[in-house]
Amino acid sequence: MTDWPVKTLGEVCDLVGGGTPSKDRPEFYGGEIPWATVRDLNVEVLRSTEHSITVEAVNSSSSNIIPSGSVVIATRVGLGKAVIVAQDTAINQDLRGLVVKKPKELMAEYLYWWYLSTVHLVVAAGTGATVQGVKLPFVSGLAIPVPPLEEQKRIVALLDDAATHITELTTCYEQARTHVNNLFTSTLRNAMEGNPDWQMKTLGEVCEVARGTSITRKQTKEGSIPVVAGGIDVAYFHSVHNRPAGTITVSSSGANAGFVNRWDVPIFASDCSTVVAKEGGLVLGEYAFRFLQFKQGFINDELRRGSAQPHVYAKDIAAIEITVPPFEEQKRIVARLDSMKAKTSEMVAAYDAKLTVAKNLRQSILESAFAGDL
Repeated sequence: MTDWPVKTLGEVCDLVGGGTPSKDRPEFYGGEIPWATVRDLNVEVLRSTEHSITVEAVNSSSSNIIPSGSVVIATRVGLGKAVIVAQDTAINQDLRGLVVKKPKELMAEYLYWWYLSTVHLVVAAGTGATVQGVKLPFVSGLAIPVPPLEEQKRIVALLDDAATHITELTTCYEQARTHVNNLFTSTLRNAMEGNPDWQMKTLGEVCEVARGTSITRKQTKEGSIPVVAGGIDVAYFHSVHNRPAGTITVSSSGANAGFVNRWDVPIFASDCSTVVAKEGGLVLGEYAFRFLQFKQGFINDELRRGSAQPHVYAKDIAAIEITVPPFEEQKRIVARLDSMKAKTSEMVAAYDAKLTVAKNLRQSILESAFAGDL
């Protein structure tokens, strides 16, 4: 604990709101004044905005210009986001500018770091069924410790330095994670394109490819059989199955159209395409699944039809050409890919854990700073 004086945010700052100029007046947009929305609050220092407006637009709306060097926070949509504006910037109604009343007593940079240390309180206070927001009295009443200016400068310098190192660490982990995923993708590609002498067939020639059977929620009965529809997750359960264990599914419609999955249990395939290796045929089911994983990008880029409601047709899945190595080679490929997948999954999990530690470290440092423990 410290003996620093504690004030409310409303005592030390003017909380300035914003607004949106009329969209029916196109001449209001494209002017010389940066105009910030929540979409712009993805940096620490905001130097440019997606949109700009004119002086007339500011004068004709509830938007206000926040002075350069001030903190801008999101109070409706994107709760917890904050930036320091590097230039005079107008804001919309989802944002609030925190304009320091006495700059000789409170640094905007200190205010910025303090706010980030309290965002968990702001997010927790959010209300609204579809759009989360916090009310002005709550924000104005937030308690901020105000140490002497020299102490503020010391804290800011320490936090800037710590943030730089944590950002570098996070970037390193993210790059390593991406490298691991790319390594598996490269291994998958090499396995599937390993020999030009392998025969080439269409997926429909070596597998049974069919559209699922439509079923409504009312038609289902209590049971343990997963009902697989257009999405990634199981929609509900049924008492009977229509496809065996080992079935590969390709989502037929919606945001997940084209997503490839394989089921180790019998399923009831509803609105999705199903792929089952033919009994005594040329390919193993496990190999066909790995091949479709390899073709995931092609399916997404070339076979998805429509934009508002994307869909993928079973006939297009059946027409995909598949390399068909000998059975023993298929088994070796599957075993090699399974081993590589297990190793890369372990590495990705380790990097995810390190990223979590880095994020928690940042929050811990922030809390220590404003408790006087740095």
